[in-house]
Amino acid sequence: MLVDQKLRVLVVDDSIVFRRALSRAFGELPEVELVGTACDGGEALQKIKSLRPDLVTLDLEMPGMDGLTTLRAMRDQGLSNRVVVLSATGGERRTVEALCLGADDFIQKPSSSDAMSNLRQLLHKAVQQFYPGRGAAVARARSSAMQARPCREIELVVVGVSTGGPNALPEMLAPLPANLRVPMLIVQHMPATFTRLLAERLNSKCAISISEAIDQEPLKAGQVYIAPGDYHMEVTGSLKVPRIHLQQGPHENGCRPAADVLFRSAAKLYGNRCLSVVMTGMGKDGLQGVRALAAQGALCLAQDQQSCAVYGMPRFIVENRLAQEVLPPAELGRRIAELVNQKGT
Repeated sequence: MLVDQKLRVLVVDDSIVFRRALSRAFGELPEVELVGTACDGGEALQKIKSLRPDLVTLDLEMPGMDGLTTLRAMRDQGLSNRVVVLSATGGERRTVEALCLGADDFIQKPSSSDAMSNLRQLLHKAVQQFYPGRGAAVARARSSAMQARPCREIELVVVGVSTGGPNALPEMLAPLPANLRVPMLIVQHMPATFTRLLAERLNSKCAISISEAIDQEPLKAGQVYIAPGDYHMEVTGSLKVPRIHLQQGPHENGCRPAADVLFRSAAKLYGNRCLSVVMTGMGKDGLQGVRALAAQGALCLAQDQQSCAVYGMPRFIVENRLAQEVLPPAELGRRIAELVNQKGT
């Protein structure tokens, strides 16, 4: 795409009220060109092929071919359009499933006329992640950088991820063995409830054990902990008995949980015995935390641009020369396992 091109959007919703509301909201965004609407999944698939939109807003609850079925069909047919799903209140499980199937982001449908007024703002935030002019001048990161070598044994892995995470995390976690020698803590930017459902889904798909973190639980090797939505997660205690601490301090980088909070606590307790990983997402959450870890001599891996849904968080790590390696998700998982198993010097 050219930098000055508009983002071509197709709206898919069985409700004429929401189709009109979405069309009106998109019409107020200067960077968007609304190329069409569809009232069901079958019509959506036809229009995606003929209109070739950059972004599809996809209602999950539709009669006939619903949003999940449509999304599966898109991916099976090789349609790689960006997808933002719209879910009704109570549809959290289906939303998480859609994100794991490859949807890029989600918006909860407004449930009142007052909330409808915020629809334009929600759509604008979603669009900004995928607007073709955003970050167009950034050079693509190399697929790998210098090979990381730990100076001490790694005793903890911390991960920060946002938009695109539910799709990238299964690829990263799949290569990890059930008996990984260290614990892993993950901050995924998601609201409350969604993080528990994400942890349950990942746990059912991966060999390693994955759960939503609980305040004050001790860290165990071979366990992955996902920060609950609306809670910052920190590591506290001692290296002998490390524990999880959940708190609701101020948002950082507009987020709670925030990767920076977790990373700073890891730098304080583990120093260069911690490995950090920064994956797909908008913004620069994780940058200051990685800097704190780097000051202690810790290593960092970043996701590569080509595989990111949004090349924001890892871009800041790469541009500030804080990543020792830049890899796609599956390679990140394999490299984590290798580094954890290496003996320090």
